Amino acid sequence: MQNVKERADEMKRDNQNFRYGASSATVLAGILVIVVLINAVVGVLAEKTNLKLDLTHNKLYEMTDITKNLLKNLKTDVNLYYVTEDNYEVKEIYDFAKLYTQVSPHVKLTKVDSKKDPAFLKKYMSENGTINLGSI
Repeated sequence: MQNVKERADEMKRDNQNFRYGASSATVLAGILVIVVLINAVVGVLAEKTNLKLDLTHNKLYEMTDITKNLLKNLKTDVNLYYVTEDNYEVKEIYDFAKLYTQVSPHVKLTKVDSKKDPAFLKKYMSENGTINLGSI
């Protein structure tokens, strides 16, 4: 008789352990889903609003107030050309150039692939085939 009672108690403990384990797994899965959703929402917002934090000591990736004021007071249109080769791009430079277009409606940013459009660069090349500083 004792053996049956011990067996019943053991089954009851196993059942409780299973329920606690199942609840823990459910809570963990719920937390994981919430974290993934928060990450997705923040990712979409960051992409749409250019949400970035510059944690560098000298604020290397932020635009100065002087530059912002100059851009806001632009009266003529300015074209920025981001020249790449075979889709090789330095994302930080392109993203920083995009900031100019967000501050002023007079700034337009155009990506140019030098392999697909070599005529674009020829306009700015010197006779020896180099692009001089300030020619673009």
